Amino acid sequence: MNGLHTPSSSSALSLESLNLHDSATSRLQKAHYSPPWSDTSIIGIAGSSGSGKTSLAYAIIKELSLPWVVILSMDSFYKPLTPEQSAAAFRNEYDFDAPEAIDFDVLVDRLSDIKLGKKAEIPVYSFEKHARLKKTTTIYSPHVLILEGIFALHDQRVLDMLDMKIFAEADADLCLSRRLLRDVRERGRDIEGCIKQWFAYVKPNFHKFVEPQRNVADIIVPRGIENTVAIGMVSDRVHKTLDEKSAVHQAELRRLGQASEDAPLSDHVIMLEHNNQIRGINTKLIESTTDREDFVFYFDRLAVLLVEKATDCFRFQPITVQTPVPNESYNGLVAEGIVSAVVILRGGSILETGLKRVIPDCRTGRMLIQTNFRTGEPELHYYSLSPDIAQHTGVMLLDPQMSSGGAALMAVKVLLDHGVHEDRIVFVTCTAGNQGLRRLMSVFPEIKVIVSRMVDDLETRLLRRLTSTADALLDLSNATHRNAPPAPSHWTDHMHRRALLETWDRVHEAAGSSGSKYPKSLVGQLVSVEKEMLVEFPELVEGERGLGKEWMEYVLGAGLRFPWCITEKMGKWEVVASVGKLGARGWGPW
Repeated sequence: MNGLHTPSSSSALSLESLNLHDSATSRLQKAHYSPPWSDTSIIGIAGSSGSGKTSLAYAIIKELSLPWVVILSMDSFYKPLTPEQSAAAFRNEYDFDAPEAIDFDVLVDRLSDIKLGKKAEIPVYSFEKHARLKKTTTIYSPHVLILEGIFALHDQRVLDMLDMKIFAEADADLCLSRRLLRDVRERGRDIEGCIKQWFAYVKPNFHKFVEPQRNVADIIVPRGIENTVAIGMVSDRVHKTLDEKSAVHQAELRRLGQASEDAPLSDHVIMLEHNNQIRGINTKLIESTTDREDFVFYFDRLAVLLVEKATDCFRFQPITVQTPVPNESYNGLVAEGIVSAVVILRGGSILETGLKRVIPDCRTGRMLIQTNFRTGEPELHYYSLSPDIAQHTGVMLLDPQMSSGGAALMAVKVLLDHGVHEDRIVFVTCTAGNQGLRRLMSVFPEIKVIVSRMVDDLETRLLRRLTSTADALLDLSNATHRNAPPAPSHWTDHMHRRALLETWDRVHEAAGSSGSKYPKSLVGQLVSVEKEMLVEFPELVEGERGLGKEWMEYVLGAGLRFPWCITEKMGKWEVVASVGKLGARGWGPW
């Protein structure tokens, strides 16, 4: 029939194959997960030597009040010197202020890794030795990176990665005085050599190479840290960008959940056999009348069974050993390589007792992943992993319960970024939600999951029970943990506020709060949590002093530290001191 085309069976088959291929491709794309730091915002700050670039960077961090901001100095990327160049440097005759002194290839490579959310090893340069040291500094998972240096806006490859370009401007005499103070105090130089270098190299190169960078800057900041208007503008811009990224991350988590709803459960999800023992243990753990001592006993027993099951997923190699009977040997197995564990704080610590009973010498790392109370988004606050974790033949991730799977996704991604193979990761949990498991396995199909009990949606009662007993499992010998204190009568959201207190407490534990100084990487986290506390506890901040005693009794009874940001606002230092003598773990930075 003219004008009418009837498709052949082969063409129909090709069309069907194409549709199937598109569907498979769509599913593959849906199974991709990017953490919040995968597209790091990079701010470049250039300016003359001594113009206050570093001070401006710290002022921006203070204004942002965020825990995930890192400063990267271009001083780390000076090229290694030859013996002749090193000798000239000690005579103050080497030009450190020319673009040729910077290793831009290494800088671009490290910035590219950070921009993509990968781990980057930053070189360390010693001005006292005029040499690059063997050790490196690791940068991983910053949401914002501030690159500061005299040539931060010089190389086009760097400019292409910057989200904001800033030029710090200052009077030349002020720059010279600042440089003199810095080089004499921090870099062990003499004044005569500093002045010689200033007029021979620094000042001429400023007009030749540094000053032209003003033309590509988005913002020119005169007066440095005194220019609060410019600092506020930068802070507002960064906050807006991070809010947009947060919304995208939350949408991605929701999409992953929707995409995996109808997917079959992976064969890599291994449930403990529900025999009479397992059902009896679960009954004890869920029953509301179970006392704390029994809860701890049965939970530790369940943890042992979970870890024992996880060991079945690791590789073993044959070995022949001699038995006590003469001339008789036994052909057995021994673990191949190193098996380690990573605890997802805070709840994951309660699985460590079972872990140590099965593998007494197991290496253990830490991750502090907390859910943002307002957005529901998981946030990586702290991590400490074995330096050689990429060579371990098996890594267990310990978390007592998983609901949405957001924290689990982030934890697995951190391990992958540190070189751990996906098929070597075993996620161990007591209770898991169906949606969270499907979401996790759709993104990382090669990992194994060991679970005792699956639920359609994580029961609120069990979640509350595990939260309220976490301290008891961590330290049963502390009498204050035996009986959970009643929440103050005026609290409308007990669990929300307690979780906030525990976050504050855990960050201090990670920082090593027995000392008088905190690592710079954790100061921003403390400030961020404290600001949220001032919002969440308005009745204590706004002068209702009668509630102070009830508040302090609760914090002490829960075995937590006193957040000084609250107690200072209350003006109750005498009460805090007297309560502290009764056995509080400590408060403030002392």
